[in-house]
Amino acid sequence: MTTITKNYYEEVTQTIDKETGELESVQRTVKRKVARDQFVMFFFKDIQGLIDLSSKAEFKVLLSICEMVGYNTNEVILIKSKKEEMAKKTGLSYNSVHNTISRLCKKGILLRRAQSLYILNPKFAFKGEEVQRSKKLKLVLEYQLQD
Repeated sequence: MTTITKNYYEEVTQTIDKETGELESVQRTVKRKVARDQFVMFFFKDIQGLIDLSSKAEFKVLLSICEMVGYNTNEVILIKSKKEEMAKKTGLSYNSVHNTISRLCKKGILLRRAQSLYILNPKFAFKGEEVQRSKKLKLVLEYQLQD
């Protein structure tokens, strides 16, 4: 797979008071080279599901999952070692991470496909290309209709 990168640069503008020599303001624009597969797109049309996040734990776990989802698949494997890694990274207990994943499933943000295999609902967020998101949305819709 070819990784597409975009160039980003850092630009700093400072304003100094000529009379006092004090720094009055700093305007900073950060630009750097980042691979496309490092971005997750959130879709605000259907944001209500994300607004229903009721705790910091849900938000922390969701962000951790966003970092782990597969590019163009939105799939994530959440085995015990991954949950332990998430617990350490988020400062939550293993049980809290496990329970939070269950709550995210009940809210439809995460979709369980098999034991330890989940899909981050592309209705809310997607890591990949828009064409692939459309395909995944169709599969998710079919999957939900069969349940």
